[in-house]
Amino acid sequence: MKVDLATSIALKVWVLTSFTEIKKRMEKDVDEVGKIARNVRAKLEAINKSVLTLLIQPSIHQHVL
Repeated sequence: MKVDLATSIALKVWVLTSFTEIKKRMEKDVDEVGKIARNVRAKLEAINKSVLTLLIQPSIHQHVL
């Protein structure tokens, strides 16, 4: 009976440790995805500014019309 209880407790501790490790890895992955998303957003905003700058220039604007 005591062996079963000890085994059960050990298993629960092992599972809890495993879940904690998985949670830490998931948090790290989420942080990394956030960094990538912020980087992509900054690059897209820079591209949009460049495009707007080109469209606003008078010489290009005359050719578009």
